[in-house]
Amino acid sequence: MYREYKKNIGLKKIIIISSAIIVFLLLILSFFMHKEESITAKIIKNKQETILKEFSSSPEIYFCPKDGCDEKLADFINSANRFIHCAFFDLDLENIIQALKEKSKKIDVKIVVDEDNYKLVQNLDFVKKDNRGAYMHNKFCIFDNKKVFTGSFNPTIRDAYYNNNNIIIINSEYLAENYEKEFSELWNNIFGSGNNAEKPSFYLNGKRIENYFCPEDNCAEQIEEEINKSQSDIYFLTFSFTHVGIANLIVKKIQEGVKVKGVFEKSQNSEYSKKDLLAFQGANVKFDNNSYNMHHKVFIIDGKTVITGSFNPSKNADEKNDENIIIIEDEEIAQKYLDEFNYIWNYKKEIDNTKKKPSNVIIYEVLYDAAGSDKDKEYVRLYNPTNKEIDLSYYRLTDNDNSLILKNRIKEYGYLTLDNLFSLKNYDSLLILKDKYNNQLDYVAWEGIWNLTAEEGYKLKRNSTDFINSQDQWNTENEE
Repeated sequence: MYREYKKNIGLKKIIIISSAIIVFLLLILSFFMHKEESITAKIIKNKQETILKEFSSSPEIYFCPKDGCDEKLADFINSANRFIHCAFFDLDLENIIQALKEKSKKIDVKIVVDEDNYKLVQNLDFVKKDNRGAYMHNKFCIFDNKKVFTGSFNPTIRDAYYNNNNIIIINSEYLAENYEKEFSELWNNIFGSGNNAEKPSFYLNGKRIENYFCPEDNCAEQIEEEINKSQSDIYFLTFSFTHVGIANLIVKKIQEGVKVKGVFEKSQNSEYSKKDLLAFQGANVKFDNNSYNMHHKVFIIDGKTVITGSFNPSKNADEKNDENIIIIEDEEIAQKYLDEFNYIWNYKKEIDNTKKKPSNVIIYEVLYDAAGSDKDKEYVRLYNPTNKEIDLSYYRLTDNDNSLILKNRIKEYGYLTLDNLFSLKNYDSLLILKDKYNNQLDYVAWEGIWNLTAEEGYKLKRNSTDFINSQDQWNTENEE
């Protein structure tokens, strides 16, 4: 009996100790599971693969020029606290260069640009260039190992204010790690090769994201894999589209009943372009209507998957250039890109006839038919009806055929005369004033869509500054 009693006591001790250990381990596990961070990452293992999951703020999507991409990049740079590392094919925006200069006084700033565009920034001690003939074509930034900026946007005057582009900003440690390792290769003169992306696939807020770098990750194959999944529709916006494999796969999907609709940049039309092939096979394709460049590199698949980045579907992009792509499976993000697709598909050089009060500079006076020879006598006068001085840099006057890019400033309630114009037509013409993001500020028309006529040597002049886009605010000098 005594021996059995001791045995029971021993068993109870083991049970108590085991229970205490289990409780202790559960407490530790609970602590780590409930630890709050701005970005929460978990690794879940199953028999097939390691699934990475991350939780953070939603990606930000912007389109240029209408969303002010230069300002978004400046904000991104200014938000960095430890470092900012960027790989840009081209860089000439003064506000971005200035933001990088200021940051370099406080934190680590490193920039890699393509050799062809190095001259503009060679005086900056934090800039390096690539060392080979193929393009370093990336357009990305990372800051503080937690946030990535990428897309089709080069921080240049043309890409910020004239060309169609997109940017995406993603708050992700996994993605930042991928891009930082790629940047480190570029900074250390490893171009056109390097290691594969270490975390090419993960889930952010439950949405699949994939990330690849070219040529090492075979970007065309990754795009083909997504296209091959399509069941209903494929939309695309491409600056240059010459890749045989991607085009042939799209043809196959057309034959399977998938709807295909795409926009090509007209300046890239050549014997290698896949526009005619896709049109012949039944795709609904067209050239863009932007007077400048439609610079996107985007596929939208089945209304839920977006592929974007620096990668034009071409052999050089896949096999030679340094490029990057992002694949995101998210219906809300896909809808934003579809909205941009529809904007570009339907874009026309239309005039906004909305009569409304001015909030920016307006056209005040036009002499379009000077006495005798028009040469060096025509002019336009602008007026600032606001109580603030306005920087007119990259504002433009256009008649939809010609443009004058402005570089002036105009004082509050002040006037500015422009006499270095393109030749103004004497009949059936107009002038549109736009800000640097291509928003219409005002327009005036004569001897055509508006019934305004100024005799030779006389000018069109406002009789009121109360409203814009309205004929009743104007008369001719000889009618006064």
